[in-house]
Amino acid sequence: MPVARPIMSACCLCGRVRFGAQWLAVPDRVARRLELSHGFCPACLPRAMEKAMDSFPRGLPLTRQAAPVVA
Repeated sequence: MPVARPIMSACCLCGRVRFGAQWLAVPDRVARRLELSHGFCPACLPRAMEKAMDSFPRGLPLTRQAAPVVA
């Protein structure tokens, strides 16, 4: 019977893997054996957010307005 492996987070930009509260670089041979889900480590998140914000047109509000309620 196969043993379930935990899913670990890997940073999309730098490739470090989260082990508890730490983000560590792991060799490729180790990373291939892990079940990985991707996100951003704390060091790369500001750069990723800046890039994402640059893709929005300037001057548009960043919040959604509720649609008017029609009775």
